[in-house]
Amino acid sequence: MAKLTVQQSSLSSAQAKRLVQMYEGAEKDLLKEYNSALLAANNPQKLADLQRNTNLIRQEVLAGSRIWCDEAIEMLFDLAASEVDKSLGSKEATPQFQKAKEILADNAFESFVEVDSVIKRRVEQVIRLLSMEQLKGELSARDTLEQVAQAQKEKLAEQGITGFRDAAGKQWNIVSYVEMLGQLVTREAMIEGTEIRALEHEQDLVQITDEYTSYTCKNCLDWKGQIVSLTGKTPGYPTLDDARAGGIFHPNCIHNIVIL
Repeated sequence: MAKLTVQQSSLSSAQAKRLVQMYEGAEKDLLKEYNSALLAANNPQKLADLQRNTNLIRQEVLAGSRIWCDEAIEMLFDLAASEVDKSLGSKEATPQFQKAKEILADNAFESFVEVDSVIKRRVEQVIRLLSMEQLKGELSARDTLEQVAQAQKEKLAEQGITGFRDAAGKQWNIVSYVEMLGQLVTREAMIEGTEIRALEHEQDLVQITDEYTSYTCKNCLDWKGQIVSLTGKTPGYPTLDDARAGGIFHPNCIHNIVIL
């Protein structure tokens, strides 16, 4: 039965967990800054503090994400390649092998840049909203700022910091989205590491792993355990691209590819 090795599975899970822990810590720090500003919403200095401190938190977590992308992808890419070598023997890596890792890391990091942009917009929205209410209060002597701040606190409690939608329209909070990204990135590193190394060995056929859980989707059921061609040059076999187009390797998918 084609399955990931225990080492691949445990290392992938550990790397995804490390990423989630970093963002959970950032979310707690951001919430602390939000609440501090909202509790003293009529104090302009608190809004300035919110802007400055959240920028620092964003910079730190984005830098950490860059390091994570480089380290996790290289580790899992190399591990997947070593599993190929166990089956097919050692072989000198091509220049494309290292370049592939760099491209994967850069692509993965762009996803976290998008997460940062969502956090940035959220902070700016809150600051603009409270600043506008301060101005209205100064002009009309209305006492609505505390009400607006309370509404924002309730919204934070309900939705979390980000509460944003992805391209497919699905609603996420920051931690759940990053957790999905971490699983997606680590699995993709292993798939690409296996594919690149197999091609270096001139091995065209690989097998999609056949793990099964109670929530395995129909797309995965259609493809799990299937033998596919990496290049399309082996007659009689669907390609890895066909499998991707068929819906396997979706976010939170548990499947991968292994050497026959």
